[in-house]
Amino acid sequence: MGNRTRTPQHPSPLTTHPSRLAIRPWLLALGLLATLSCQTLLPTPRPTPTRPPVTAPPATPVFPTETAPPPLTPDAETLERHRRIFREVWETVNENYVYSDYNGLDWEAMQAEYAPQVEAAPDDETFWLLMQELVNRLADDHSRYLTPAEVAEEDQERTGDLDYVGIGVYLTVPLSATYGVALMIFPDSPAEAAGIRPHDRILAVDGTPACCNADGSDNLVLLRGPEGSTVRVELQSPGGAPRELQVQRARIQTQLPIPTRRIATPQGDVGYVLIPTLFDETVAERTRDALGQLFAGGPVTGLVVDMRINGGGAYTELSDLLALFMDGRAGRFLRRGKTAETFHIRARPIGATQTLPLAILIGRDTESYAEVFSGILQDVGRAQLVGEPTAGNVETIYPYDQEDGSRLWIAEETFEPPSGTRWESAGVQPTVTVRARWEDFTEDDDPVLLAALALLR
Repeated sequence: MGNRTRTPQHPSPLTTHPSRLAIRPWLLALGLLATLSCQTLLPTPRPTPTRPPVTAPPATPVFPTETAPPPLTPDAETLERHRRIFREVWETVNENYVYSDYNGLDWEAMQAEYAPQVEAAPDDETFWLLMQELVNRLADDHSRYLTPAEVAEEDQERTGDLDYVGIGVYLTVPLSATYGVALMIFPDSPAEAAGIRPHDRILAVDGTPACCNADGSDNLVLLRGPEGSTVRVELQSPGGAPRELQVQRARIQTQLPIPTRRIATPQGDVGYVLIPTLFDETVAERTRDALGQLFAGGPVTGLVVDMRINGGGAYTELSDLLALFMDGRAGRFLRRGKTAETFHIRARPIGATQTLPLAILIGRDTESYAEVFSGILQDVGRAQLVGEPTAGNVETIYPYDQEDGSRLWIAEETFEPPSGTRWESAGVQPTVTVRARWEDFTEDDDPVLLAALALLR
């Protein structure tokens, strides 16, 4: 998804770019333990909260006057707060949601359906579950509702600073898979020292299968634990046999790395850079720094930008990264019932990034503003795309902070490139199609990268 952030992030409709976001909602960095649901591409639906069941009195009561305890009910202050937030959430969606048909949902009926449940919610936790369920029913892959704890975690992730105890591996669980996949390994981490590499499958942790539980969740969080403790990791490298490692957990204080390398070809060196996310609001500047160091090693004849694990992020990072490679009109953002906003990029190159032959690697996990980035550069004739069609989730979401610290993210815009092509649902299409799962190859025999190098000759 795409996300723009507002300052202040509150229900009043603002249009300042820094708070736009587009990021896949199920990507949870959790101290660089990123997992996708192995059951569905939507946030896991939550059951409708109900009041705790009332226990019936025994058939022959010890005390004849004993009766069943009354149902739990919220205090007056809590109930009134729940009412206010529910009303605000419903009205925000009603006024600002990008699709006038609410994505096929009868939004008026939702007010009548959820109001009684809000009245009965005995505590904040039950109420937040209700709001999450309500927003999830829009089923747009972007809009969502966060609890205060999730808001705090999200805000930390956006600063780019990660601080947790674990082994230092950035993971995902592919759709319908029973294993996790290492996307990146943090430099100088226990995982790197133990020999875990990108593309490895994580099969089990301390004997517990990596995925999936009855509710669709995975068990990769077990990689985290007390500092200095040891965890057993069963894994499998592409083409290899399963093996088990003992890895000592350590404190990980870092940022998502932006790997670069030079690849020798008969025509000269080609530069490669992997951009893992646009959610971290330091990514654009760190990418500039990484490319500067890459170019310092000598001239390159072309550049490959890998967006295959990128789930999107912030408008600022999208625009700043595009400025490396293009200049001029990039498309427009479309809002329900409002004038379209033109998206214009002012070039800010480093070295020859405006003119170097450019190939971008895309895939099924390229989503939101990562799709927009790749699609724009293809649309304006600046880049060729290699890999698989992207996810087709290019809505832009805006945040609305609530009085209890929770946060509503709502899809308010879609994107249209200069050609008028619509990427929502269909996805961005590659110039050259290469179908390959991340866990089926290594960095040395990456078929998508090899196809991109051939395209740049």
